[in-house]
Amino acid sequence: MSRTTARDTAVCMVYAWQQGGSAAPGDQCFLEVELDSADRGFADMLFSGVTENIAALDRLIEENSKDWRLERIAKTDLAALRTATFELLHGASTKTPPKVAINEAIEIAKKYGDENSGRYVNGVLGGVYRQIQEREKTDESVPGL
Repeated sequence: MSRTTARDTAVCMVYAWQQGGSAAPGDQCFLEVELDSADRGFADMLFSGVTENIAALDRLIEENSKDWRLERIAKTDLAALRTATFELLHGASTKTPPKVAINEAIEIAKKYGDENSGRYVNGVLGGVYRQIQEREKTDESVPGL
């Protein structure tokens, strides 16, 4: 398999968690695909990173969502945004170039969202990435991470 499938699975896990479900090994997210151990570990790491850092991730997303509160963001878009924001913040440890994290999130949003999801996710993540870069220039960490 690939990291693309692992990201898709992680977004599914985040979506299920957001809806009050679980992301256990028997979860629907894992019934549709076969992930090798490395990709499964990557999906689990993304999911854990989102759930453990949700407040800081949501703050970054909200700061860059052009006056849209989290409650107004489509749940599938929000799952993609949360997962990609975590990956952008931890790109060095995940060995993921920022463009890859952003482009994959856009494609996932297009797959599960509506006709505007890809553009919306692109806009928010572009702002998130610029904000992360600015903080790195000043050696300022993201609060809560």
